Amino acid sequence: MPAAEDEVNAVVRASGARVDGRFEAAGMQDELVAPVKPALLILAGAVGLVLLIACVNVANLLLARGAARQHEIAVRRAVGASPGRLFRQLLTESTLLSAIGAVAGTGLAIVGIDLFQTLATSLPRRDLGPGVSLPRLDEIGVDVPVLSFTVVVALLTGVVCGLLPALHHARAREADRLRERVASPRVRGVLVVAEIAMAMILLVGGGLLIRSFLTLATQDLGYDSTRVVTFQAMPTQGSGPAAGAFADQLVERLEALPGVSAAGYANDLPLVYSSFRRSVNPQPFDRVRPRPPLPGLHGVSPHMIQALGLRIVEGRAFSSGDAARGEALVTETFARSGFFAGPVIGQRIYSSKSSWEVVGILEDIKQFRLDQRGSSEFYIVEFVSPLPGGTYFAIRSDSDPTALAASVRSIVRQLDPAAAMDNIATMDQIVSNAMSRPRLYAVLLGLFAGVAMMLAAIGIYGVLSYLVAQRAGEIGIRMALGAQQRQVISLVLRQTAALTVAGVVIGVAGAAALSRYLEGLLFGVTPLDAGTFVTVVMLFGAIAALASFIPARRATRIDPLLALRTE
Repeated sequence: MPAAEDEVNAVVRASGARVDGRFEAAGMQDELVAPVKPALLILAGAVGLVLLIACVNVANLLLARGAARQHEIAVRRAVGASPGRLFRQLLTESTLLSAIGAVAGTGLAIVGIDLFQTLATSLPRRDLGPGVSLPRLDEIGVDVPVLSFTVVVALLTGVVCGLLPALHHARAREADRLRERVASPRVRGVLVVAEIAMAMILLVGGGLLIRSFLTLATQDLGYDSTRVVTFQAMPTQGSGPAAGAFADQLVERLEALPGVSAAGYANDLPLVYSSFRRSVNPQPFDRVRPRPPLPGLHGVSPHMIQALGLRIVEGRAFSSGDAARGEALVTETFARSGFFAGPVIGQRIYSSKSSWEVVGILEDIKQFRLDQRGSSEFYIVEFVSPLPGGTYFAIRSDSDPTALAASVRSIVRQLDPAAAMDNIATMDQIVSNAMSRPRLYAVLLGLFAGVAMMLAAIGIYGVLSYLVAQRAGEIGIRMALGAQQRQVISLVLRQTAALTVAGVVIGVAGAAALSRYLEGLLFGVTPLDAGTFVTVVMLFGAIAALASFIPARRATRIDPLLALRTE
């Protein structure tokens, strides 16, 4: 890339052109991937955490299952099985379980790809820019490289999951096996704490993205997007006065349709990435030099403001007839920008050839992005030569606007049989399309967090079930001496509380350190949002209590005589 930059700059210098600065080259792949790269890396990290949680969970469950196999393993060892043979057997069993899980996971992945593509797909139109959809989305699938990677990960997972239990069983002494004391409670506790901590990190991340998405989805857009259908139309003439006449006639015919409350045209639409910027002044150009801001120019028909549902907070809408062509509406951000001196209504905006009187101030709208705070925009009644694709039209209907599509096509064909018509969509669809990426990130990380929480709950359940089985004799003695059910439940739950508190504290610290990487994906929420952290802690506490209550309740049903006889 540096060599290409040097070559281009050398050619420019050799041509004698006067250019300030240097030309910089950028790879097409980098340009396409840059908007989504941070999010995809975060999702890849989430996948890794879920895999680690699954490994820890399976290892824990294999240790718990080994408690029921102590006599079997002791007999195998007594009849001559070597530690190495036992090690290989147990490792083979865990690898086989992992392979079965990989086959099932591959089937789920095939189904999940359809869900992923559905969530990530944007409207099929060329005027939304490359930053809306995920690059090469249609090429995602389960192919040979993916299957090969799955096989390798499955084998490694089986080895990792089975290594610790296999070492415990292969190295333990026969007397320990007969007393069922192979698996150290401390080791199992450490595994559960690690599992809880990783699940907490995912839960906090998922909670932040979900809350950010809900904030984004429920914010005020500055306009009413319901019951509005939009489209582009390009007459045979393409541009110029004839195209303007076509647009005026089309709007007049659209407004005459039954159920249509307003119709209009514009050179662009909110959340559609095509906009003009014009150098303007509060005084004629022959008196002062142009100064910022450089506002966005929107040439519209008089009723386009009503068709889009833009709201006027001060002043009035456009006049009717030719009087409207000398008027302008500005957004609140433009009105507060310092461009105007004194009251905004009644002042003029000058360009190099025209001027307009400000008659109204519009509420700020989300013009380019949903996370946009506000921008300087102004609207004038003027037909602006459209960009490729044609002029944008909008129709507000009292009922379902999509039902007007056939009538609209018929009117366009009547006015110009060869006119092009494209990009038919409701404003609700355009708004939903703008939320496709945040929705995708929130859903995926939320799913990963849900799976992690479920695995952590299973891990807590498995550990307590194992501990209850290990302490059956002790619990039986306590109950024989008069311990009440609530005392036994409290005894078991105290162990869960210690593990859960340790895991939650570590997880919250880890989430606080890692959530800053989500900052670029959040809207209206800080990476250290207290509400999200508190909610996640309370939710996980409730799940942990539920997962531990079942084995705790089971402990109260131990028969004291049977437990003492077994001991």
